[in-house]
Amino acid sequence: MNLAQLSDLARNHSRDGRAALAKALTDLFVAANDDEAGSVSDLYGEIICKVIDTLACPARRDIADRVGSHSVAPRKLLRVLANDEFDVAEPVLRNAVVLTDADLVEVAESGTQDHLKAIAMRQTVDPAVSRVVAERGEAEVLVAILRNFGASFSGDTFNHLATQARRNPELQEALCDRSDLTRQAAELLVPFLSAELEHRVRRQRKNQTVLRALSERPLHKVNVQLHDLGDAPSRTQQLIDSVVAGKTSIDEAVELFTSKNKTIDLGNLISQVAKVPEAAVLRMLFREQDQPLIMLCRVAGVSEKAYEKIAGMRAKRLKMTAAAISDAVERYASMDRATAQKLLEESRSKVKGAA
Repeated sequence: MNLAQLSDLARNHSRDGRAALAKALTDLFVAANDDEAGSVSDLYGEIICKVIDTLACPARRDIADRVGSHSVAPRKLLRVLANDEFDVAEPVLRNAVVLTDADLVEVAESGTQDHLKAIAMRQTVDPAVSRVVAERGEAEVLVAILRNFGASFSGDTFNHLATQARRNPELQEALCDRSDLTRQAAELLVPFLSAELEHRVRRQRKNQTVLRALSERPLHKVNVQLHDLGDAPSRTQQLIDSVVAGKTSIDEAVELFTSKNKTIDLGNLISQVAKVPEAAVLRMLFREQDQPLIMLCRVAGVSEKAYEKIAGMRAKRLKMTAAAISDAVERYASMDRATAQKLLEESRSKVKGAA
């Protein structure tokens, strides 16, 4: 098409004229080599953006199909197409290389489940994008992004997905197939695995993280309802009673309370197991000096691994550094249970003597 013909199209303000102009310019853009296309990319994008609202859906989809994966496609135009209805947006969301993580997050925060699934199926999905997809996506979307081994996830996103998988066997299976699954997410996941899936994981021995979590799972699992505590104090007390009775590992209760930031419930747990007034334990939980808390947790039988979770919860409130958390765990490791019991008895004797 020559310049005179383009000029004629540009003067035609009808809907058909705008569609013809957009098609002609797109033909020229995709036919150009990369250097030529790169030099006119912004101009092409500006012109198409000015007429895009006048184009019917098939015409917009045609542009998306043809320039969606172009290496020098105009980013401004692709952002418009990515936020369009799904039939138009799909090829852009799945293939566009010029869209940034911020562009994809913008679509993921407001798009439909179809938009989210298209993003989930991109060749690569960075953690900032996968976080939003995981937060908004329904089961089909979550399975799709987990099945995409070009997608990567933060630890918090994996934890969220593990929680969402509690009642979804397909999601559980997808998580078990992730070699990059974090240890904490695996620990959240394994209490809810179906017997069939657990058997498959043990037989195939592909995911060592899940296998380790399975091997270290407490002998007595907490009932699923107790994991979904919500705001049900009676269920919380059932869990604490189960720990006191020796039917449930204190570590599992500690992990549950710390993961949900349930400080009062954690204090109540330690109080009842160590037989110390709850008010005293709660004061210790967020006091900077941690030796009394270390003593009580040792008496209660909290493992070093579980105490690390308590230290992490304290760190958020006290604004402790990672080094400070490590030091706290080392202090915990240096005190054995017999010493802690002796210190507690001495402390009780002093209280009685003063009375």
